[in-house]
Amino acid sequence: SACWSLRRSGQLPHGTPGRTSSASLASRSSLSMPLRSGGNLMPIRDPHDPTGQAILGFVGRRNPTKTDHDYAGPKYLNTRTTPVFTKGEALFGYAEARELLAAGALPVIVEGPMDALAITLGSNVAAAGIAPMGTALTINQIRLLRANIDMVNGRDRIAVATDSDPAGWKSAQKAFWHLTAADLDPTHLELPDGLDPAKLFETQGADAITDAIENASPLGDAMIDHLLRTAGHWTETDVRQKLIHQAARILASRGSEHWLDGFERLRRKLHFAPGILEHQTITESIDRDRNRTAYAQARIDDINAEERKKTTKSDPHSRRRADEKRLAAATTTPRPGPDVPPATRPCQWPCCGPRWWPTESPHPPLRFSGC
Repeated sequence: SACWSLRRSGQLPHGTPGRTSSASLASRSSLSMPLRSGGNLMPIRDPHDPTGQAILGFVGRRNPTKTDHDYAGPKYLNTRTTPVFTKGEALFGYAEARELLAAGALPVIVEGPMDALAITLGSNVAAAGIAPMGTALTINQIRLLRANIDMVNGRDRIAVATDSDPAGWKSAQKAFWHLTAADLDPTHLELPDGLDPAKLFETQGADAITDAIENASPLGDAMIDHLLRTAGHWTETDVRQKLIHQAARILASRGSEHWLDGFERLRRKLHFAPGILEHQTITESIDRDRNRTAYAQARIDDINAEERKKTTKSDPHSRRRADEKRLAAATTTPRPGPDVPPATRPCQWPCCGPRWWPTESPHPPLRFSGC
């Protein structure tokens, strides 16, 4: 069995059969796809186990030669939720790295398990790669990390290293809002275009990982730089208003000790009148302090809404497909029987749903029911 093999290989200690077997970790329906397609299967260890060896679940990576267009399934597939495993409460690589983190290793949030291994190995354990297994960071996951984050020179030692593509950048921005809601100020590893940490380690070696870590800069600064590059012409009024509001939100989330540098940098670039950005930042800070979690979630909702807008704009057929799905769902709605009172039946007009007639009368008179 899977448990026996893991014990023989030393990955699973003796004396833990109950937790592993109860999770049904190696069931065909749970992780058969990575096994069939030649992917890798890696254990997710219990972060609360003193030995760091107890296994809660597995994460499988599909064959790296397959893509999203090969019908090969998701890039990573986790064990389903069980009595002992919930992916939003565990972190790949955290249990193995607790001693490294306690000794001062830099925790680096990445997207996938292979990226986490690349960070840890490529940095010669000066950093520890941690992956939330395809989900956005959760409050419980950040609580696990919080006890192992040191403050050095006034800055929290935690970094984010996502893929250098639009999806990876979106993940980095979401991580920023989650982490700042917990009063953490992450740095950002800037990777070469088209590479994730695993691919960087594979193609350029450990030195490239070390250089990326040593040259990490505040993620908030990287987000403002990205905003300046993509917002549009700075001379346009609506663009300048957008820059003020979004930059103020980023600055307000980083803490007041970073405000003066941010104000000065943006004033030099955009020639804002004194006091405009300062006032907006203070306003955003007050709003954020009312409920930091809700404030962060609102910013993440903005990112998702912007992504949906781009998808609709780039794919003119997406709205039509959405309409077709809604129509299909409406036409499959069960018809009420003859015992349902007329006032509660659907309207007979096509604008309100599919046309249908009561079974007791093939040609009923027109009846209005709340158009």
